[in-house]
Amino acid sequence: METKIITCTILVIVTIINVHSKSNNLVKFDSVKQEIFLSLEKNKILHSTQKERGLSAFYLATNGSDLVHKALNQAYTETNTAISQLEIWPSFRQPVHFISKISYLETIVRFRYKVEQRITTLKEIINFYSNDNTILISWLGERISITTIGVIWKELAAYHMLMISKENIGIERALGTVHYMGGKITFT
Repeated sequence: METKIITCTILVIVTIINVHSKSNNLVKFDSVKQEIFLSLEKNKILHSTQKERGLSAFYLATNGSDLVHKALNQAYTETNTAISQLEIWPSFRQPVHFISKISYLETIVRFRYKVEQRITTLKEIINFYSNDNTILISWLGERISITTIGVIWKELAAYHMLMISKENIGIERALGTVHYMGGKITFT
């Protein structure tokens, strides 16, 4: 009789330990799921600001073409939508315009005015969008380093590298557009 009680007690303890371990894994997986979702949402902002950068450079190179302006306005709408749909905003302290979605969007709107009025340079366009995109990509990288679950971590790290590559290609595309439009690329 005592053997049965001891066996049952051990079985209950082992089961409790297994349930506790599984619940911890479930919490980790939920956290990773949330990080992946936020990464995809941030990628929408990144993608739309990359398009906006390229079209802003193109708009400047065409001396304010109406056709390019129409495409640029569509890019503005996409960026605004992507920013407003992000559920959790990163908690940045620097630069100041990253403190909230509203301050970030206000900064973009002020810069758009300079593009629309063509009172900016190609260098300012590239730097403005690229600096902010670098911050978004670095935030993505920091969040990925938190999720250290096996294969998923490797895939998320690869995704981060893809975002860095995409950003660099976007800069090249914007500069290439200006160059092939016959514009001079000067950064002096």
